[in-house]
Amino acid sequence: MCGLLLLLSVALVGAGQAKEQAASQVLHNARIYTVNAEQPWAEALAIGEQGEILAVGRAADMDDYSDEGTEFVDLKDRLVPPCFEDAEDDPEAGDPARRPGPADRHRPR
Repeated sequence: MCGLLLLLSVALVGAGQAKEQAASQVLHNARIYTVNAEQPWAEALAIGEQGEILAVGRAADMDDYSDEGTEFVDLKDRLVPPCFEDAEDDPEAGDPARRPGPADRHRPR
């Protein structure tokens, strides 16, 4: 879920915007901390097919981002914290073969 929330703090979308694409998932009935001073908390999150955040806000706002194929996930008032894990920022982080391991401690520098 961390990867899905990567852009939570910058992807806040206001109500009333036109639907660009339908969400593959809508997380609702949640306590979503956004790290945005203007909207620190939200109750729902729309996620696109590629894991991108389409909208964050009230559950009623998610109707603009859903269709018959959207999966609705009731988080039962669970907390969704922001997460900033992104393997694209560090190409070596996504490749286990390139990560430093115990043998690297013994290599001459």
